[in-house]
Amino acid sequence: MAELQWTITAGQPPYAVWMRVTQTHESVLAELYGGTRPHLGAWAAVGPEAQVHSGAFGNHKELPLAQDAAQMLLQASGCNVVVVAGIHVDNATHGDIDLLCANAADVIHRAASRLADGS
Repeated sequence: MAELQWTITAGQPPYAVWMRVTQTHESVLAELYGGTRPHLGAWAAVGPEAQVHSGAFGNHKELPLAQDAAQMLLQASGCNVVVVAGIHVDNATHGDIDLLCANAADVIHRAASRLADGS
């Protein structure tokens, strides 16, 4: 398989979230970004024979998203997966965070479906 790269987006600014996926023969790299200041906040890596290894920079709160995305993409693809995540909106309310998380869940599910379908 040649390298494939594609992007999935959900939501409207400033709550838009997107995932850029690079897929090779034996691996998946997913970049989950969003909000008004996309960045590298957390990462998670997992393979078929390993548990999730993960971490966050400083007190960034994207770690659960990165971990969940890595697990879902592993189940869909069956290969090594690395996810980096960074989503930020200044002075986000609980409602803003809920919307960002819902948009993130949407792109993660759609990316997993695309990997599972092999397209």
